[in-house]
Amino acid sequence: VSRTRSKGFRLVGVLGVGLPLMDEGMAFAALDDVQALTEAAGPSAFVVALHAGAAPEAQRDALHAALGPDVQASTFFDLNPLVGAIAQIGQVRMIPMMAILAALAGFGVANTMTFTVLQRIREFGVMLALGLRPVQLKRLIAVEATLTATLGFVLGAALGFALNAYLQREGINMQFYSEAFPDLGMPHVLYSKLSWLHALYIWVVVMLMALVAARTPARRAAKLEPTEAMRYV
Repeated sequence: VSRTRSKGFRLVGVLGVGLPLMDEGMAFAALDDVQALTEAAGPSAFVVALHAGAAPEAQRDALHAALGPDVQASTFFDLNPLVGAIAQIGQVRMIPMMAILAALAGFGVANTMTFTVLQRIREFGVMLALGLRPVQLKRLIAVEATLTATLGFVLGAALGFALNAYLQREGINMQFYSEAFPDLGMPHVLYSKLSWLHALYIWVVVMLMALVAARTPARRAAKLEPTEAMRYV
């Protein structure tokens, strides 16, 4: 602004947007009047609404590349770092829960493989008698554990992706939190976002837990004596 300007305005109404910080300390005026006061030409900001499930960071970077360094593009979390911090804390709090679920999956695989070894002792004894080496038997049980875990992961992932697709379309009702913390500007509905990186991470964790869980049953089967195993009832 090259020099101080002033202009009289007539109040024509009171607008409530639901955010006390804006309702108590912000006034709305016509764009032409504000430009006349600031000597600025053209709009100074645009608000872009993305479709549910879109990647705001990718859209921000694309706008930066297309519009150049003179135009600043920001996401909702860029403008509201407190909300972003709360979301990150929620993600960190999910790590222990994911670890517990991974441990439960490992116990399930260990229980299944232990039961399988007990049920197939005679079969393993025949394999060992026919020349199968203990190391090969360990690998066989490890492969079976991996296939069992993979089947469970595929079924669980299918259900999880279906639920995620529903939440991407319908969203999660966060009206209680948005009304409890109105100054944060949190929307009433939050939409889920699918991350293939998280899916890959979960798959790796499940496979590792399956291999660790199958270690003890595999070692037990590898120590079987063929003659004793074939007489096992």
